[in-house]
Amino acid sequence: MKILLKNANVYTPKNLGIKDVLVENGKILKIGKIKDENYEIIDCTGKIVCPMFVDGHEHLLGNYWDAEGIICAGVGSLVCVLSNESEPKYVDKIIEIAKRLKKEYKIDAYCLAGSKNYVENTSEYILNNQNVIGIKTALFQPQRPKPNLSYEKLLQDSISTYEAGKKSGKTVQVHIHLDNPFARGEKVSWQEIDSGKLDNLGWIDKIVKETNVPYSLFKLTHAKKYYNRILEYAAKGCYIDYTAISGEYDKRLDPLVNAIKQRKIDMAKISISSDLGIGVMEQGLSGKEYPTSLLNTIQQLVKQGLKFEDVLPFVTTNPGKLLGENCGKICEGEQCKILILNKSLEIEQIIMDSNIIYQNKIKAT
Repeated sequence: MKILLKNANVYTPKNLGIKDVLVENGKILKIGKIKDENYEIIDCTGKIVCPMFVDGHEHLLGNYWDAEGIICAGVGSLVCVLSNESEPKYVDKIIEIAKRLKKEYKIDAYCLAGSKNYVENTSEYILNNQNVIGIKTALFQPQRPKPNLSYEKLLQDSISTYEAGKKSGKTVQVHIHLDNPFARGEKVSWQEIDSGKLDNLGWIDKIVKETNVPYSLFKLTHAKKYYNRILEYAAKGCYIDYTAISGEYDKRLDPLVNAIKQRKIDMAKISISSDLGIGVMEQGLSGKEYPTSLLNTIQQLVKQGLKFEDVLPFVTTNPGKLLGENCGKICEGEQCKILILNKSLEIEQIIMDSNIIYQNKIKAT
């Protein structure tokens, strides 16, 4: 099947302006001015064409994952992570889920070994499984009465992951769950959070100082819990990941929004992920409900005065860099994973492979 998207405002995620996009046999054949021939034509006048989203932190065990829901949420690539206290044995389960998503649904699915408190066989998982691209662990705040990851364990796992990445030729990461600074059950000021007294982020500085492990190995998730403090680590070279919001704008994103407006942050270091991927749900054509939190967050950031072109990489190329050079992009010769959005940034159609997926109420408000 040949599909021609006519007169679209194309974001690759870079804005190319008004272009035509030709899709053939599941590939993006050409972007430019294309003559109407024997194609199935979709008139995209006044519409945005952009890549499908890359979700860099999604839990897919239990009832959380559904391939149709993932696709209809606009997600074409993802990273599976374990839940809070999962045992290491569940790594094998998410590896199988990732393989199935790729084989049966053409969703590019990868996963992270490990769980919050325990990581096993880091190097072996990365070296022996093509779709394992690092580990997930956690930093609990020092005052919290829960088992803490020790500095020695984080050091060991960081070095093992870094070395396995070099040996395998993969881009790998140590994906760190950040604990809630308010978890002590008392009110804490932004100033206290920014002081660093409530967290163990200094361990990352110590590891970088004492080894050849770079800041860029680390991705810090649930970043909005840490206000301005987290922006310091983006400046040092860490990647920072914000959990998507459902519904109204979250004021905890203000430090990020202000830093973007003032151009005080490296935009390439920022990503947004769904976490559980079950935020605001809307009924789709089949009657099922689909997660919309990634889409909703993009909409809310644009409402705060940010440019769509600036925030789109947060859910496309930025998390996609870990998965491949062209992941989260619209590129000639690459697999077709395209969203068609209206002026309100609501998904109207999805073109995945050579299939046109029509939407009904898949939108966030």
